[in-house]
Amino acid sequence: YHVGNEKSSAIKLLILFQEIIFNAVKYASYVPFPERRVEITLASQGNKLELKVINSFDSKVQAKTTGVGKVVIDNFARVLGCEPMVKTEDDAYSISLEFKNLWRKDV
Repeated sequence: YHVGNEKSSAIKLLILFQEIIFNAVKYASYVPFPERRVEITLASQGNKLELKVINSFDSKVQAKTTGVGKVVIDNFARVLGCEPMVKTEDDAYSISLEFKNLWRKDV
């Protein structure tokens, strides 16, 4: 299996995944240990891939942030032809991205 194409999309995908997962772990770390959760799902559906990350967070805690993570996520998602869908419900934050399936089996 190969991930990506000739335009370094594998590296862009890796950077995007790394930033999303890092942010999920960072914000979940402010939640009391028994209530912490980070769920990561990567699903292939036909010619699309969907990455979904859900993490717990504490809305009362203001984490130190530079905002760079959001910029990185938005920029790399755009380069890969998708737009992050973000939801905040109760004590869970989720981000999902659907993009062209760059994970393919070469013959």
